[in-house]
Amino acid sequence: MDAIASIAAEEVANEINQIIVQKSKELNLPHQTMRYSPGYGDLAIDIQPQLLAVLDGEKLGISATKTCILQPEKSITAIIGLGTNENSYKAKCDFHCASCKFDTCVYDKLATSH
Repeated sequence: MDAIASIAAEEVANEINQIIVQKSKELNLPHQTMRYSPGYGDLAIDIQPQLLAVLDGEKLGISATKTCILQPEKSITAIIGLGTNENSYKAKCDFHCASCKFDTCVYDKLATSH
């Protein structure tokens, strides 16, 4: 059940990501970074409380433990950069991808859509 819930949460995040991509193009911000979540890559997990404060997490029923784990489980926070400069995305993606040690990438769909 835990694995199924993780997959479901990731799929919902992917769908919301696609909505953001569509809306950003309508706002004349055609380029996006990949989705960064606290605790992944070089985005420190201890940013969770600040991110929840900005998102008004309390009203959403989401909180962070003392170790910055989100409650309820399977909650996700993320940051996506939007802009007009395609090169800034590609440079960051190429840099991170070149040093990545994983065989598969949750951001692959986003990276190949540019």
